[in-house]
Amino acid sequence: MESSPNRSETARFGERAAIWRCLGQLNRASYTDPSALAADATILDGWMEHYMPIPVLVGSANGHPTLAGKGRLIRTSDLWVMAEDRGRARSMARWYRLGRPLEAETTHS
Repeated sequence: MESSPNRSETARFGERAAIWRCLGQLNRASYTDPSALAADATILDGWMEHYMPIPVLVGSANGHPTLAGKGRLIRTSDLWVMAEDRGRARSMARWYRLGRPLEAETTHS
């Protein structure tokens, strides 16, 4: 008798499917208009990758739909897609437009 998948397996499958959809969006945008992908997304300036044990981004957010304020320091939800060369990142919750990365010398002070 074959067992049905448990909730945890179903949730992981749903996350993987969502990640593949994000990668598809990123791939399609690279062939059409890259600036159109997440054009209205929150801008994350002075950003850097951070691991908590999952990868996230931290940085100063501008235009975040729920975290009001300009230059507000935030930590994203789980980082799913990082396309630094295209200036975009996708967390579990939303797309981000990447501004300037945090300069290396400021991280070692």
